[in-house]
Amino acid sequence: MSGTARGTILVVGDSHAVTTGHAVVGAGNAAGYDVAVWSWSGCPFQFGPVTLDVRPLQFPVCTEWRAAVVDLAEQLQAAVVVIVNHSELWTSPPFWWEGDLGATEPVAGMRPTTHQEALQIWGEGLRAASEAVFERGVGNVVIIGPVPEYHGFQGPSLTGSPPQLTHEDLGQQRDGVVAVDQAVVADDPRLTYFDPVPILCPSDPCTPVWDGSWLYVDADHLTVVGANLLAPALQNIFESLGP
Repeated sequence: MSGTARGTILVVGDSHAVTTGHAVVGAGNAAGYDVAVWSWSGCPFQFGPVTLDVRPLQFPVCTEWRAAVVDLAEQLQAAVVVIVNHSELWTSPPFWWEGDLGATEPVAGMRPTTHQEALQIWGEGLRAASEAVFERGVGNVVIIGPVPEYHGFQGPSLTGSPPQLTHEDLGQQRDGVVAVDQAVVADDPRLTYFDPVPILCPSDPCTPVWDGSWLYVDADHLTVVGANLLAPALQNIFESLGP
């Protein structure tokens, strides 16, 4: 990192922080920031007593990593932390119940039993994660919402047609967690929410292809082409923050 006048953006989250993070790097650099990315696959950056899938939020690796992220934000004197999680996955059934992926033990009796409980705890944990970095001197947090997910899509193919996703199906996927994310942001002027859907799914139905290029490497991870479509809008956000 070069030590630019505007400071550093730290991108954190699960595997989505890597793929969507391509957009943040380009946008942040264009806005005059250095950018660092630290993700941990299977560990969303969110604090809270929640058990998820076979890798619960309180799984020791996730807990240790999240604490280290907060320390890193302080060490870098990060001006902005960008949180990118696969939030639709972490708050949707069947991950809250025993199933094909196996069961996990509840933590302190807080394993949610309904989708609504999962969303409530998610919001509380996201708010706590933001507060943790604010307490270490971070000025702003940007939360990037979930990308459209093409369930069952296993990656680009030279044969066959690309999958399609209607806006109705998209709403069923993500409206619940998006509402929670936006409610968290509305509580604090230091928080900004960015929704990638108007860019990635402008038509109804939409597909994971744009101008002959694939936007996704699988059902929910963006290619560099897909991520770069988000960069101009993110640059506008970063330019509006801070000095």
